[in-house]
Amino acid sequence: MTAAAHLIVGAPVGGRKGFGVRPFLSGGLVLFQLRAEEPDGVFDVRRSDFGFDLGAGLIVFAGDHFGIRTDIRYYRDDREEVRTETPHPTCCRPIGFISFGFRRATLSLSARF
Repeated sequence: MTAAAHLIVGAPVGGRKGFGVRPFLSGGLVLFQLRAEEPDGVFDVRRSDFGFDLGAGLIVFAGDHFGIRTDIRYYRDDREEVRTETPHPTCCRPIGFISFGFRRATLSLSARF
C-alpha cells in the first residue's frame, strides 16, 4: 500500500476553456506499507518505508469541464538492504530484503471548473 503527497506542475496549451491539452510533471514523498509473508512461516516481513516518486503525464480536455488524464510514475524507497532473522528451523541463514522501485501507469477522468 502507498500513501503519497505530490506536487504537480503543468501548463495549459489551448486555453482554459474548450479543447485543451495540459502536459505536467509530478513528484512527491511516499509512505510504503510493506508486507511479505511465506505460507510455511520461513519469513514474515512487515515494515513502513519512506521514499519518493517522479513522473510525467498529460490531461486532454474535450470540452469545458471534463477530460482524460494519464500519467506514469516511478516509485522508489530509500532503504538499504535489510536482513531478517528467520525463526524457521530448516532455514540456515537470514533472508535479505533490499530496496525496491516500480512504475505505475494510470488513466482517469479529470474535471476543471
